Amino acid sequence: MKSPNTPAGRTLLATAFALNLAGSPAFGAPELLFENSDFESGTLKNWTVEGEAFQTQPTKGDNPKERGHPHGSEHQGDFWIGGYEAYTGKVGKPGDTRGDGPTGKLISTSFKIEKKFLNFLVGGGSHLQTSVGLLVDGKSWHLSSGFADEKMKAVSADVSRFKGQSAKLVLLDEVSGSWGHLNADHFTGSDEALGTVVEPREINVKEQSREFVVEKQYLIYPIQNGAPQPEVSLSVEGKVVRFYNAELALSQEQTDWWAFEDLSEFKGKKVILKVPSLTDEGFALIRQSDVVPGQDDWGTEPFRPQFHISQQVGWINDPNGMVYYEGKWHFFFQHNPVGLKWGNMTWGHMVSEDLVNWTQLPNQLHHRKGDAMFSGGAAVDWKNTGAWKTGDKDVVFITWTSTGRGECIAYSNDGGFTFTEYEGNPIIRHQGRDPKPVWYVYGDEDKPISDRAAELGGHWVIAVYNEDLKVGQNIAIHTSTNLKEWELQSKLPGYFECAELFPLPVDGNEEDTRWIIYAADADYAIGSFDGRTFKPEHEGKYKLHHSRGFNGYYASQLFSDAPGDRRIQIGWLRDLNAGGIPFSQGFSFPTELTLRKTAKGVRMFGNPVGELEKIHGETSSLSGKTLKQGASVRLTTSGGLLDVSAELKTGGANRISIGIDGNKSFVYDAQAATLDGAPVTLIDGALKVRILIDRGIIEVFANDGEAVITSSYANDLEIDTIEISAEGGDAELVKLEVTRLEAKH
Repeated sequence: MKSPNTPAGRTLLATAFALNLAGSPAFGAPELLFENSDFESGTLKNWTVEGEAFQTQPTKGDNPKERGHPHGSEHQGDFWIGGYEAYTGKVGKPGDTRGDGPTGKLISTSFKIEKKFLNFLVGGGSHLQTSVGLLVDGKSWHLSSGFADEKMKAVSADVSRFKGQSAKLVLLDEVSGSWGHLNADHFTGSDEALGTVVEPREINVKEQSREFVVEKQYLIYPIQNGAPQPEVSLSVEGKVVRFYNAELALSQEQTDWWAFEDLSEFKGKKVILKVPSLTDEGFALIRQSDVVPGQDDWGTEPFRPQFHISQQVGWINDPNGMVYYEGKWHFFFQHNPVGLKWGNMTWGHMVSEDLVNWTQLPNQLHHRKGDAMFSGGAAVDWKNTGAWKTGDKDVVFITWTSTGRGECIAYSNDGGFTFTEYEGNPIIRHQGRDPKPVWYVYGDEDKPISDRAAELGGHWVIAVYNEDLKVGQNIAIHTSTNLKEWELQSKLPGYFECAELFPLPVDGNEEDTRWIIYAADADYAIGSFDGRTFKPEHEGKYKLHHSRGFNGYYASQLFSDAPGDRRIQIGWLRDLNAGGIPFSQGFSFPTELTLRKTAKGVRMFGNPVGELEKIHGETSSLSGKTLKQGASVRLTTSGGLLDVSAELKTGGANRISIGIDGNKSFVYDAQAATLDGAPVTLIDGALKVRILIDRGIIEVFANDGEAVITSSYANDLEIDTIEISAEGGDAELVKLEVTRLEAKH
């Protein structure tokens, strides 16, 4: 049976609802709880509105394109509750929105619970205060919050304990900040579950508060995945210094894992901890500690990457603030430190001396109420243009999007370990996000933007995603000489979030340098840049990165100020199977980019950084083997972390397969000239493949980096064989090398 929480499952759910709407449902089919529990009247008949959040409901139709959203809600029928929307079919037009500001409740008429399951679709914010609840005999029960996603999911609440009793539905939106809205649709009853089964949770919580002096390194939080998310705040000297919505467990038994906050900077100070809705037992579990429960198991989890960057706990997404200074590679990242889902956007921080071994440091930019710390970049201000330098070290600065203010900047005088916010933030106000700073050096033909720029020999550029009704989604170019005052210069349409802009020499020739621009999907354009405007030299975009088996390589960024002007890239591996308690999501291995001439023109190539050799262990090899049609060549190996290199001549074969432990993992199709769907051009009839195998992750670099393919992989850490075979004719295995990687998280 298909899971109700898959696309196919949601189709089954829609079919079930359709049967009900058609009348005379079959035995066990879902039934409306009361007239208009599906909102198909186009009104709020049998519902009562409190506050403003639901005043313009129900929403008619789904309008993701008109509002610039990547996907729809997957609602049923014509009408649904879209808390962000403002189009009812009578008022406004498709695409009109209200935003996250309004708050309120939507309460149903009383109905009798007659079936085991209460089914519905829900999406929007994942807060406790953006949720679907039930009111039974004067008691409030939480059924489900949204999932920080506009796309609704099917949920079935087991309400058998309430059978025969009267109840009311309560749709709640009491959050006005990020994801402060609720989506909901089609409330029905049935004897069979039509979605993810949840148990009602009684809301017997109360406001909690505690004052304490910081004596230990950490404040630890008990997390129960999927639990309601009350607000958690920490105040020092009257100022809120930390703020989260966290899935706090109500008891020790319900705790799935432990999140933590490093309080070292507040040692000896009084802190006030507040949670407006939590049980006494749950609140008591939040406590100071010098260790985090479960930390001895970090690195041993089944899908924990060993030589890829992996956070200790919580959710990660976009790489941020990547910069090199004084022997340290600083890597910041979008982070939810108290949950396994997107939210509470904070900047996590790691540092490395070799791009292979990483140390996680305390978080830097902290989520605030109504103000998330979105993505951005970093650079070294070698010329002290911002006038922030106070000691011997050069200023390292970071730029980011504050969702409550705009584009912001902070500076460091200790080499990038701690930062001070510029008091004049925001530096840019517009509709967009993800500012990436670049220092543009003047050439002989460049015209300086000002006299000051002429003195400096260049100026600062920020490339940032921008939304414009006339231009559409675009990368906007802003310039400055002091990092504080910025001027818009140009807009390049056709790009969506996480902009990157940088020069690369062709085949290492500094006299023939081009500029590259790309956004979150990493599809890039090659062209020229005069410090104000990027001009592509070709139509469309080129593709280097390809994904298989997960939601895509995304939001990559390059290190600024790398030695030798190296261009080293790391991307977010979205929804890759590299997660589990207590962490979620993954990052790619650092990839060094080059620009080369090919038969098709100039193209970008990517290969693993040479520092990978620091963890090379024992190598096994084969060479000069004929691959007979239908037969295979095997190389015995051991372990689970491998660096595999193969060179093959396709000869008369139509297909060449590379297998890992008997599984056909990658296939080169000679007729289509593709490796697992990625275009690959043979060089003198030869195919070169390099494969990095980690827990949960495989990355393939084809023909010296012409194509990079990232794939999820259920690595059991006991890989015995690498196998290569040919179909449709004979081929030649020129060389096969398998090197064990001596890595540990």
